[in-house]
Amino acid sequence: MDRLALGLGRSPWGESGFGRARGLMHAFRLAERILEHQHPPQSLRDGGIVRYEVLKLPGRALPLRGQPPVLRGDAVVGVHFDNRVLASLDAAEPNLHVLTWRLTRLGAEDLSVLAELARAGALPAETRAIWGETLLYRALRRLGFETRPTPRTFRTPFARLFFLGILKIYGRPGKLVDSRLLAHLQLGEAWMSLDELQRRYPPRPNISVGKREVPTS
Repeated sequence: MDRLALGLGRSPWGESGFGRARGLMHAFRLAERILEHQHPPQSLRDGGIVRYEVLKLPGRALPLRGQPPVLRGDAVVGVHFDNRVLASLDAAEPNLHVLTWRLTRLGAEDLSVLAELARAGALPAETRAIWGETLLYRALRRLGFETRPTPRTFRTPFARLFFLGILKIYGRPGKLVDSRLLAHLQLGEAWMSLDELQRRYPPRPNISVGKREVPTS
C-alpha cells in the first residue's frame, strides 16, 4: 500500500518533493494543514527546524530516569519538525553528509532555546518531558532523546503512511522508491525529560528568552 500511494505522488508536471505536492500528495498536504490548524505549533526561533506545542501524551507511558513515568494523558511538550524549512535546506545542499551535520547542529540550537524556555518558567509546570513521533526517530538519539518503535495498533499503518506522504512532499524527489528504505522507515517515539534537556543543553550567553504564554491542550 505504501509504494502504491507514494507512486501516485506525481503528475505530468513533475514529482512531489522539496515542498511541492503532486498527484495524490495534495490530500496529504490538506491533512497536514488541517492538523496544523487544529494544533498550531510554535517556532522556537527564526530559521529553526524544531517547533513545539503542549499536548496530552497519546500513547504508552514514558519512562524517565529517576522520576515517575509520564502517563498517558499527562501533559508533554510535543516537538515537531518544520517541514518547510527542512525542504529548503534539503534543496540547497546536495551533499547528504553535510546536510545531516547541519540539521544536527540546527536541532541542537533549537533544543538549547527550548531548554532556556524551561529554565525561564515559560513551559507549563505540569510538563516533565518533551516527546515526538516520527519516522526518523533513531536519528534523534544523537540529540539526547530516548527512542522506541511505536506499538503496532490499528492506527499505526495509517499514521506511518501520513508521515511517508509528508516525507514525499518535503524530501528529495525520487527518494522513496527503494523498498529497503521504505522498510527501514518505521514509526517511532522520541522523548527526553525536561531535567535531562536542561542538563544536556546548559545556559548559553547568546541565548535570551523571556516568559511566553504557552497554550495548553
